[in-house]
Amino acid sequence: NSWSRVQKTRSRARDWTMILIGTVNQIVLQHLLKKLQDPKTSFDEKCGDFDKSAWHLQCQEDSSSCKISLKLGGGAECLKQFGVAEHLKQILSNLTLLSKTEEGYDFTFEFVFDGAMPEICNKVASLRKHVMSPPFIHAFTQFEEGTKFNPITLLVREEESIEISATKDNVIVQYSMHFANSDDLMNAKILLQEFVDVKRHEKSVSAAPGFTWKLEENKTVVCEFVIFKTHTNQKVRERTIDNLLTFRTYVHYHLMCSKSYIHTRMRTRVEDSLKVLNRAKTHSTGQAAELIK
Repeated sequence: NSWSRVQKTRSRARDWTMILIGTVNQIVLQHLLKKLQDPKTSFDEKCGDFDKSAWHLQCQEDSSSCKISLKLGGGAECLKQFGVAEHLKQILSNLTLLSKTEEGYDFTFEFVFDGAMPEICNKVASLRKHVMSPPFIHAFTQFEEGTKFNPITLLVREEESIEISATKDNVIVQYSMHFANSDDLMNAKILLQEFVDVKRHEKSVSAAPGFTWKLEENKTVVCEFVIFKTHTNQKVRERTIDNLLTFRTYVHYHLMCSKSYIHTRMRTRVEDSLKVLNRAKTHSTGQAAELIK
């Protein structure tokens, strides 16, 4: 897959492959699988997800269903306009969108375990992705049919959004990301430039989506993906949407990894320097020299 080759760009510092972030919430998946294996299991669990999303799982011991509430970082009202309920019915027959939403959440669902398989639980644990997919599906379908559509703006979180528009030849997805920390912004610019450079120097990714980025005011970076029909057809559409939805998480995850790596190298360098200093100390008094700590 040409897209995956771009995301597997190797680090210049060391021969490490970049890690792709999945769409499955592992905490949710563990609870669902446990209930599937042991029907007497009960739980009332709250957990977080990427982009300030939140889950609330509720299941009674004697119940064959589970109540799932999901809160997004933003854009819930826009998503409802693109037929979230209809989309979920097509891929999850065991899941029902309830008309009464739990207070503090954007969506509340009922998931029935009867006849459910582990693969179904895996899809439910990716519910955030499925809820946010309809605008992309709408845009890609309209584009393939040659039908014009108004630009779509999804609020991902405060000061950050995704905008989907189209030309005659491609779909343009703009991703705005805000970096409050100046160091994060500097590292992000280096990482994002890798996406641009790999298209120039690697022939194997020539068919991958086009990518550019620019720095705007208030430490906001706007990334632009140019999506072609080879990325919107039914065979690869879901993977394309997955990569677009997890792009922000992908960037921030590797920024944190970079900072962790730098801190580790700094600590190692300090420890090595202290060892050199301790070996250089003389024993002029005849007493054991006190180690530098």
